[in-house]
Amino acid sequence: MSLYNRGRNTMSRLAEKYGQGETVYLKPGSVTGPEWNPVIGPPTEHQFNSFKASANRKNQYVAGGYIVESDVLLLAENLDFTPAMDGKVRLNGREHQIVMLDPITNETPPLGWYIGIRS
Repeated sequence: MSLYNRGRNTMSRLAEKYGQGETVYLKPGSVTGPEWNPVIGPPTEHQFNSFKASANRKNQYVAGGYIVESDVLLLAENLDFTPAMDGKVRLNGREHQIVMLDPITNETPPLGWYIGIRS
């Protein structure tokens, strides 16, 4: 097992053990119909493990202007999908807007994601 894969496995194990609770990524539904009357399908749900990032890490993103102090910064495990800014995150039953996405490492797939969400 490579060092990279061990890191991914460790990330998954820790997120599962110390997770934030039920976390679901909502991928927007596909748009069908004519341009003048589009119909948006239901969102696709992807469940994943996550936990709140450290205050120190959050402060770095706040200082850089990526998120504001009231946002929540999640550290998400290695996902089997690629999140996008137009998606939403449902955390313990409440939907939140995604305001920032930052992959951990530039490898494909990344070890995990920092996801900034706003109520």
